[in-house]
Amino acid sequence: MSPPLALIVSGREWPSRSFESVLSTRGYVTLRVYSPAQAIWYTRTVAPDLVLIGTDLDRPGEGTDLCRTLRLQLTTSLDTPIIQFSDRPISRTERLEALRAGSLAVLYLPVDTEEFLIRLDAIEKGRDSLEKMRAGVLIDPITELYNTRGLIQRVQEIYATAMRDHAPMSCIAIGLAPASKLSIELVARVIGEYSRPGDIIGRISSDELVVLMPGAGQAGALLLAGQLLEAVNDFNPDRESPTQSDTQELFAGLCAISDCSTTSIRPVELLLRAAHALRHSRSGSIATQISSYDLTGNLVAH
Repeated sequence: MSPPLALIVSGREWPSRSFESVLSTRGYVTLRVYSPAQAIWYTRTVAPDLVLIGTDLDRPGEGTDLCRTLRLQLTTSLDTPIIQFSDRPISRTERLEALRAGSLAVLYLPVDTEEFLIRLDAIEKGRDSLEKMRAGVLIDPITELYNTRGLIQRVQEIYATAMRDHAPMSCIAIGLAPASKLSIELVARVIGEYSRPGDIIGRISSDELVVLMPGAGQAGALLLAGQLLEAVNDFNPDRESPTQSDTQELFAGLCAISDCSTTSIRPVELLLRAAHALRHSRSGSIATQISSYDLTGNLVAH
């Protein structure tokens, strides 16, 4: 599990350093930016767990404006805590405006370490409770895998980590042939046994599953897709002999990103492209059991 990430937005070095020293004791990785434009870009691309914003930045009140922008544009999750800080006394009106804009609190510098750690404790406990509550609505009851909502959350989390690490990421979508006699439960069980330990598996429709593969490029995704199709075929209870392969029970589609920090493909789009490639394979418009999208957005048969 990757460490939590805190984004610190300040036009000066010393406030950032003071927060970094405290956050490091709780295992946080910190990212320091200096302008609202940088903050908006980084919150959109790396999904921080905590955002700390100086109230003034280049002008008085600019931190509050940035907080409001992050909330209104949904650049951050609504449950991502935003805390503002100031090294000057601010009026009650300014403080209330910051809270209305979506800040959890306004802290004064130099930071009171004990108070800040108490707030961090409350934030972390709230996040843990929320994650437990969400788990109940993120799981498919039939396969006990992630449902579409759960997959969307996980792909965003994995993508954010891959962006930080300049790492590849792939998605395989696997679906039953229209005339297949296999059950989706059997396919899910076999895929769970043969996929890699770090892969994320979920169900996106009544007869389609996906496998999210952190750290895998196209070559690795193609290899695993072939292995998974073969493994499910070997487990087919209706198969009369090892050589009986006149009909295709399964099809696959995939999409791979070689470096998540440089691609224009967004997290959910990775899922959609893999599912779209799968549906092309199943429809017969591409004469292959596995298809994928190349870097230019064209479907390729394998």
